[in-house]
Amino acid sequence: MFNPRVERVDGLSGYHAMIVIGDLYVQERWEIRKVSPGEKEIIGRRDFDMVSGVGAIVATMYSQLSHQSTRLITVMGRDVGAQRIREWNATQRFDLVPTVVVERTGRRVKVINPDGTVKCQVTDSSNNLLLSQSMVSANLENWGEAVCLSLNMGTNTLQTVIESAEKFSALYISGSFMPISNYHLLKKASIVFLTVSQVEILWGKEVVSRDDLSVALTQIAKLGMKTICTLVSTADVALYSGTTVSWYGDGSLSMEKDLDDFVFGLYIGWLITAVESGMTLSNAVETLIHEGGFYQDRPINGLEYSRIMVLPD
Repeated sequence: MFNPRVERVDGLSGYHAMIVIGDLYVQERWEIRKVSPGEKEIIGRRDFDMVSGVGAIVATMYSQLSHQSTRLITVMGRDVGAQRIREWNATQRFDLVPTVVVERTGRRVKVINPDGTVKCQVTDSSNNLLLSQSMVSANLENWGEAVCLSLNMGTNTLQTVIESAEKFSALYISGSFMPISNYHLLKKASIVFLTVSQVEILWGKEVVSRDDLSVALTQIAKLGMKTICTLVSTADVALYSGTTVSWYGDGSLSMEKDLDDFVFGLYIGWLITAVESGMTLSNAVETLIHEGGFYQDRPINGLEYSRIMVLPD
């Protein structure tokens, strides 16, 4: 799928090891069944479990397509879902690093080591991610070449990553709906990926047209961001680079402001992999849109995207 003869990006000579810092969770998918004669009444049954979360999907896409070492740093609980995640992770090519394993008990938060022992207890649940910063720092220092960070990991994680940003070959950031206090740090990012709703949060106004989005991207770029890739819909992308906004897609005015994590992660994962392979972002976006995006069931380099995140029974 990647064309080796496209214009190359300065400083990139191929795939790098990747650290993805982001979210991961399990969604249960249910199948409704009709009652057959002689059967007890059945409303439905679980068809399969699917891992979701932008971080998990980006890590999986990059690992599967680049065949490079990929590490996902995430926050994971101690429930049935977490166990299913561990089982699923055993089938993947990337490393799963639960930075903090948390059990919430009212306002008291019990932080559990992966072996089940109690690490410590805190009364303010908002501090639970602070406890992971030393592990994040250690992974960045000793393992990472390129890094992809989801902003819903919080302000402190962003600060920790930015402190090491000069050491990375690239820093990719995916937006979230979580407000942070230091958006100016985003100027360290190689590429910032956003949905239209996330652009609205940064801009402070509603986006109702292409002109609005162009103005919004130009305004928020004043925070220091060099390149902003906005997924307008499954068939349209707006790319801010330099001082201009370029549009890719079928030209429709429809916007899917709240692309779900699965689709958002697929696009980001594919585009990051393409850029790391040597494509410019504009060529990567054009290739992706020209091939029809991910809204149709089709193979990606021989993979069926709709199944790569399914947990084995």
